[in-house]
Amino acid sequence: MSQAVFSFAVTGNPELLLETLLPDIRDAVSTACYHYLGSQSGMEDFYQQVILLLIEDDYRRLHSFAGRSSPKTWLTAVAMHCVSNHLRREKEANSLDDAGQRVLVSQPISAG
Repeated sequence: MSQAVFSFAVTGNPELLLETLLPDIRDAVSTACYHYLGSQSGMEDFYQQVILLLIEDDYRRLHSFAGRSSPKTWLTAVAMHCVSNHLRREKEANSLDDAGQRVLVSQPISAG
């Protein structure tokens, strides 16, 4: 059992668990950024997003860690999902912007 999980098991304190996991969260986000972006570009923003994901709704996601894997493995999965979801949403937004521009260009306004 990792020190972070042990700390949480003993204290039941999600704030202490989060504080203990911060270096692992940074490593997980670094891995996810390198995997999806090929660089550390945007790492600090994603780091903050993962922390917010873990603490929102009274630490709901942090409480969802079931211990079936190591905390590092679980955090890497959370970070990977965070980065991939961001890229998917960004691609969808760009796609919608492109579609809107094509419609505007292809439909002239008639003077009437």
